[in-house]
Amino acid sequence: MGAGDSQCPIEEEREAAREAARLFRLEGCTKAEVAERLNDRSEFSAMVTTKYLELFVFTSLRIDAALREFLSRVELHGDSAERERLLRFFSARYHQSDPSLFNSVDDVHTLTCALLLLNSDLHGQNLGKRMSIRDFINNISHTGAHYKRDLLKALYNSIKEHEIVHASKFEKPSKTSPKRSFISRQQLMLEVDPESQVEYKCGYIMRKCVYDADGAKTPFGRRGWREWYARLRGLVLYLGRDDSDKKRSRYCNNGNKF
Repeated sequence: MGAGDSQCPIEEEREAAREAARLFRLEGCTKAEVAERLNDRSEFSAMVTTKYLELFVFTSLRIDAALREFLSRVELHGDSAERERLLRFFSARYHQSDPSLFNSVDDVHTLTCALLLLNSDLHGQNLGKRMSIRDFINNISHTGAHYKRDLLKALYNSIKEHEIVHASKFEKPSKTSPKRSFISRQQLMLEVDPESQVEYKCGYIMRKCVYDADGAKTPFGRRGWREWYARLRGLVLYLGRDDSDKKRSRYCNNGNKF
């Protein structure tokens, strides 16, 4: 092996650092394109992702402030599995910044998902009763993770007063991008293990499908309302015939919504 060979990894690492800095500054790219690059599985993209996350300095930032900073540069773009992966990146970096704040990356990730669900409940277009601070704390207590009550109260009030605004609200979709993206259930189930996700809520719901899995519109004769048993785990909604139908639950991809 020549001396030149040993320089290749070093130069590749420098190139990854330059690309990460460009993405961080949003030079010639959108927040959605940043998300796509972070979700790329190639070896070089993984190196870029590592360098990119290192540019976030979350030390001394409370988790909601850190999440706002992250989402100001990265759009939660793609299917549910890809958004989960982006939030995992954030959780790992936040925990790395100050490991004393939470017991594990999983605890950070659980709270991050809970904050986004709370944000959607408080500021979304749902017409039902908004989540109260008691509801929020009770829901968190069922996840198995333990957080200080004062912290949860502060986080609730922060999000109630100031919505966490996703980058997608400011960016227009590309004219060349399809209106809908569909992915097979089998591929999604390989990406997201339902048993590894925290279950936030469960219960019976009524659902009507207007699009089939391949993106085609469902014929009017098959658009009737049907009852399903729903389990909200992580950022994914699983649908089964009843509460014992966990192994055969359908994966419901909700696009870019929480």
